[in-house]
Amino acid sequence: MISIFIFFVICLLGFANVLAYRAYLSTIKIISEKKYKIVKGEINHYKPINIIDKKFESFDVNGISFVYSPAIRNYSFSKIKGEGNLIEEGDTVRIWYYNNNDMLDGNLILKLERVTRMKVGKVNE
Repeated sequence: MISIFIFFVICLLGFANVLAYRAYLSTIKIISEKKYKIVKGEINHYKPINIIDKKFESFDVNGISFVYSPAIRNYSFSKIKGEGNLIEEGDTVRIWYYNNNDMLDGNLILKLERVTRMKVGKVNE
């Protein structure tokens, strides 16, 4: 009985690794074939992760919505406020992204670059 359980766990871990590697290869292909888009603008409607449900952070740039979570590992940007994400409402950013609506992931952030930081009353570069 234990050997069947161990076999099942090994198969499950192997399957998870195959899925992760497939996601990695997909991301590399998007970048190498330049299938991404770039948007530059001010962060609007920034919603940091809710401490209670710990699900998602989100924001818009020029009307394009981005939603991400550290719980979803798909080789795209997923740093939340407490894990090193330093963006704020009003910051100007440049984002390289891929629209992945066919996979229900939405807009995957491949790279996020903060251009300017919004400070109270002024912008610092």
